Amino acid sequence: MTGPQLRDGNAQFSYRDSQLFAQSKMEDIDRVELAILGEQYEMTYNDQEERYEFLYENLPEGEHPYSYIVTIGDDTYETADPFSEESVIRYVNEEIIFDPSVEPEQMNFNENAVLSIDIEGAGVNQLFADTTSLGGPSELEVDLELMEVTLSVTRATSAGVKEIPVTAIDEYGNSSTMTAEVEVTKREYEDENDFDWDEAVIYFLLTDRFFDGNETNNDPYDLGYENYEQHPRGTYQGGDFKGITKNLDYLEDLGVNTIWISPIVENVAHDVRFTDEDEPAGHPYFGYHGYWASDFTKLNPHFGTMEEYHEMIDEVAARDMKIMVDVVLNHTGYGLKEIDGEIQDEERPPGFPTDADRERFADLIRQGGNVGEDEVTGELAGLPDFITEDPAVREQVIEWQSDWIEKSTTDAGNSIDYFRVDTVKHVEDTSWQAFRNELTKRAPQFQLIGESWGAGQNNDHGYLRSGMMDSLLDFEFKYTALDFVNGHLQQANQQLVERNEQMDNTALLGQFLGSHDEEGFLERVDGNVGKLLVASSLQMTAIGQPVIYYGEELGLSGMDNYPYYDNRYDMLGIKLRITIMQEMQ
Repeated sequence: MTGPQLRDGNAQFSYRDSQLFAQSKMEDIDRVELAILGEQYEMTYNDQEERYEFLYENLPEGEHPYSYIVTIGDDTYETADPFSEESVIRYVNEEIIFDPSVEPEQMNFNENAVLSIDIEGAGVNQLFADTTSLGGPSELEVDLELMEVTLSVTRATSAGVKEIPVTAIDEYGNSSTMTAEVEVTKREYEDENDFDWDEAVIYFLLTDRFFDGNETNNDPYDLGYENYEQHPRGTYQGGDFKGITKNLDYLEDLGVNTIWISPIVENVAHDVRFTDEDEPAGHPYFGYHGYWASDFTKLNPHFGTMEEYHEMIDEVAARDMKIMVDVVLNHTGYGLKEIDGEIQDEERPPGFPTDADRERFADLIRQGGNVGEDEVTGELAGLPDFITEDPAVREQVIEWQSDWIEKSTTDAGNSIDYFRVDTVKHVEDTSWQAFRNELTKRAPQFQLIGESWGAGQNNDHGYLRSGMMDSLLDFEFKYTALDFVNGHLQQANQQLVERNEQMDNTALLGQFLGSHDEEGFLERVDGNVGKLLVASSLQMTAIGQPVIYYGEELGLSGMDNYPYYDNRYDMLGIKLRITIMQEMQ
């Protein structure tokens, strides 16, 4: 409950007795009247909201004290608004002047554009766009800090100039609507092998675990990974960009058209379990997966040089395939907080971050030893958390990631195409809208698939059709697949029908069976390869974006068992044990 709500000169008053409400006894009140401007108005009880309401139309400008007259049995008393500090309503009728525009002025269903609002003065409390002409929501909220939002258009939208009404509401409830225009154009294809975002068949691989194409980059920091021969699983295994390039024909034959690679930036070099006294003792854990960045501007030297990275991109493009790069905007790697610099030199493991490394992030992350575990402003697994609600921090983090579009551009003009976005639910919405906007400005065709743990067909966590994500990884699909392979066909069919109805090319779900963060599907079906084949067939034919976890096509699987992580197995030179490639095709 709040105080009165103003909208275009009309004031909605509401009264609720907090104590009676808590006891579910609001019905004890016989009558409530609003006293304002020398008059009394009987209020109407809203049984569903459990409160009394009255709409005062055409409220005069100025400051107006008000109160409520409450009758319970024979007792009548006057009370101030318990949800307003002063029990005074203020109203000023001011014109809202603003100018909305869309850039670029043309877009097709495989592209995005940015709606920007240039507004005079302050005091705007809400701003939203009606995007129904593009097949989108009728009230797409525009973040007031950004004053811009990314637009998308559905396949079903016809070509032509479309109007986008934009409504601004000020602190007094006055509203004004202005209109922007954007032209929806026909999608032009480069050739017969060109495909759309909603046609992506994604192959997710951990670069380090896929294939070793250049042994000279296996230990760039000279840390002696061979010394961990008793527990080698926690060290780098040697996979790199060169290894991906050498196996592109295999991936092309498999039928995938999009390769999702783990984060490419430089990671903290040390064994993060150097002080871990938990069992198994002596089992290392290095940042081979790429999610513990130490420098967002440089490539991870374990994966290769810029030349090898560009070669991979060109060879992918030559096969009419696309590259999706995993990115992290929530956190850095371990050892980069100021308090980590207090660890004595003799206690630091080889490769531990330097003071210069920590200085790079000094003003960007939450410092101290008790940051907490809040979902957005706390630390995830103790990883240093970016203060992304600070505009300066947000701008820097977004710039680091967005710059990789240009850095990835080869002499032949090829580049990366998509981002998979890590830990989405741990960053506030403003940063995601800002990130989406910046990427759209740089490359309108660039798309995002987000990882918001637990999201799926029953809950998109608010990230779809909101100017943030274009797709989400579907954490629910594997359970539908389990129902399907275990014979619960009616239940699985109903789930698929409901899932299909929610999707279009602007709001997709990526169906996966296993990942680096979850056990393999074979673990869920007791190693039954036949069930895996059936689940894979469902995955490939369901509406959405199939996301194949590397090795699943060979029957590889593993448990999500820290710190061994058997689900992060090696494909480095492995012989094919079970080939289900033809089934998946």
